[in-house]
Parts: sequence; C-alpha cells; structure tokens
Amino acid sequence: MNDEKRSIKVSKRRIRDLKTFKLAAEIRLNDVEIELEKLTEEDIEAGWGEAFEREWDMLSHTFEMASEVSRMFRA
Repeated sequence: MNDEKRSIKVSKRRIRDLKTFKLAAEIRLNDVEIELEKLTEEDIEAGWGEAFEREWDMLSHTFEMASEVSRMFRA
C-alpha cells in the first residue's frame, strides 16, 4: 500500500473514531446535565456537584476539540 492510500485510510478511521466519540460525548453530556439538576444539598456536600461539573467541563472541551479536528480532516 502506498503512502497516499495509507494516509487516506488512517484519516477515514480517525474521522470515524471522532464521530463515535462525539456521539458518546453528546449522550454523556446530557446525562451529566440531568444528574446536575437532580443533585441534593447532601450530594453537593459529598462532592458530587464538583465531580459532575468537572466531568461536564472535560467532556465539553474535548467535544469541541474533536469537532475542530473533524473540520481539519474534512478540509
């Protein structure tokens, strides 16, 4: 396999992986938002609020980076 075909194959696989990640991240972001809305005062004191907020931040930033990489592959 020549370098060009290998590069195209790797790029297609990367795009597929990014799409899969973005779908999973969207689902998890929705779940985290629901969990944040359901938190009780006791849950917040136990640290769940901070944990869910950190997860939401990490997922949303990673989602944005994956979107940018997807755009780069399409260019």
